[in-house]
Parts: sequence; structure tokens; C-alpha cells
Amino acid sequence: MPVLLDNDANAQALCEHRFGAGKGYDSLIFLTVSTGIGAGIILSGRLYRGMTGTAGEFGHTIVNAESSQSAHAETKDALWHAPAALHCPIFSGRNKTRESRTTLDLPDDFDYSKVDGKLLRKGLEINDPLSTAVISECAGYIGIGVYNIFQVFNPPLIILGGGLMSWGEFYLELVKRKFSELARNMIFDPIDIVLSGAGLMQA
Repeated sequence: MPVLLDNDANAQALCEHRFGAGKGYDSLIFLTVSTGIGAGIILSGRLYRGMTGTAGEFGHTIVNAESSQSAHAETKDALWHAPAALHCPIFSGRNKTRESRTTLDLPDDFDYSKVDGKLLRKGLEINDPLSTAVISECAGYIGIGVYNIFQVFNPPLIILGGGLMSWGEFYLELVKRKFSELARNMIFDPIDIVLSGAGLMQA
């Protein structure tokens, strides 16, 4: 049988368009939020690839307007940094005050570079303040990204998927809240921001 290969965001966008949350929509953006951030773009029923096939790399967009750095996947001012913030620089650095001390049962020699979406989901389930703070910060970045996508494409639907969306409705609502804070009265027609309907990858 013929086999076609594509990147994960494009493949998931096609899947959502045909079988998932995007079924019945002519245009949509699928945003994958995992170890990195990317998107698949469906316009007028077709996958949009751009001039060189790299359309949808929203993880490289700058979210800090005061930054003098160019958009690069390894700079903290790029949207890509949102999931990268799960690792030790933020998580281990926020244990000096009572409000930011983790209640997760971690060994004294815990390697904070091993912090991942599953561990933070466990923290969210027990109302760990540090896990909630990190997840909320990430949601803010993704909300900015969704707003930027809205302004560029004005799509009727943005679907969020990928491993970190296993944080569920709590995370989704924070993303939507940040989007609404930025969009305010610029929303003349409704836009749907929803979780993947074709199944979530594990964080």
C-alpha cells in the first residue's frame, strides 16, 4: 500500500478535520502542545504547507515584545519555551517561599530535569501550588499563541492537542481566559477553542 509521511501537527490536523473535533469545518488550526509547539493549518479543506513546507511553526514566534532576540526555538521569549519551562530552571527555582513550595513527594536527590507533564498532572490532581503555577504560566503562553493565530488566520476553530493537553479542562480554560483577555471586543463572530476530538497523546 502507498505510505505517506508527514510531521505530527499536519497529520493530526488532517485527522481532526476528517474524523475529530474539526469534522464539518472548512478551515481550522490544530495546535500541538507537547515537548515543542507546532500547528497544522487547514484552509478551505486543504492542508496549507507554505512556500517551503514549514508553515505552522508557531513555536518559533516571539511572545515577548520587548525582546531583542530573534525568534528561535531555544530562546525563552519564543512560544516554544512554554513546555520547556516545565524543567528545572522554573520548577526547582521556585521552592524558596511557602506559596511556591511543592507538595509532591519527591526524593531529596530528585533530578528536576526529569519533570514532565505526567508529574505536573499528578501535582495538579493534589492541588500542588508549584505544579499549578507552572501549568498556569504555560497556559498563559499558549493563550498568547492562540490569540496570535486568531489575528493572522481568523479561523472558526482552533483545536488544541498533544501531550500537555492531558492536563484537561483546567488548562484549556486558562488558555481560553488568556485569549479572551487579549481579544476583548475584537471577537465579532464566535470562535471555538476546543480539545482534540481524535484522542490525546500521553504527556
